[in-house]
Amino acid sequence: MRPQIPRNSRLLVNTQKQPSSIAPFFPKKPDSPLASFAHRTADFFNRPKDPLGKTASRKLMRDVEYDQRFRHDFDSRSSLFDPNSPTYCPPGTILLIEQLSSRTRPQPQIFAGVLLEIRQRGIASTIVLRNYVLKAGVELIIPVYSPMVSKIVVLRRLTDAQLLKLREKGNPLPPTKRIEKSSRYVWRETRNVNFIRENPGDCPVSFSTIEDMIRKYRQRDSGSS
Repeated sequence: MRPQIPRNSRLLVNTQKQPSSIAPFFPKKPDSPLASFAHRTADFFNRPKDPLGKTASRKLMRDVEYDQRFRHDFDSRSSLFDPNSPTYCPPGTILLIEQLSSRTRPQPQIFAGVLLEIRQRGIASTIVLRNYVLKAGVELIIPVYSPMVSKIVVLRRLTDAQLLKLREKGNPLPPTKRIEKSSRYVWRETRNVNFIRENPGDCPVSFSTIEDMIRKYRQRDSGSS
């Protein structure tokens, strides 16, 4: 038997306002024109002869990668993951990510966790964050230069003592190299703290504390808006 459709069925339609789609993303203009290697020989680069043209190709790709990273970096987020930057965030830092769910129906999403790994791949660089949701480990791989990532916030930086402690747990230094150095300098020798997956207690900040950080950030963000 065919079900009866009420006459006022149009009232059953969800009248909640749907978020509008975001505008197209346009990168910044290049700071300078890319170098041209047309009709250049190996003598121009002060290199030995290379019949396959690998030398020129590598330098050209480096220039292209630099140009792409510059044009997609609107808030200087690349300095957070550059070991030579004073604002470098080594693995073990607590980060918060704000990103949009989709371009057609953008909904802001927030995820915070401990930075496990930095994967340097030029414009395709990613970071790995880990946290616990309902007592289950959750990891999120974030593309650093994605236009869907609206904000990267540093919730807590680690002290030099905490950095050296993580460094010793992850990849201990030989006794001959255990000299007094800046932990930021020593930390450049490793790019991950993946051992936190098996030993959550080694995380420099408890995961319950990270949840408190997220709650305070939401309150501060709602109060400022």
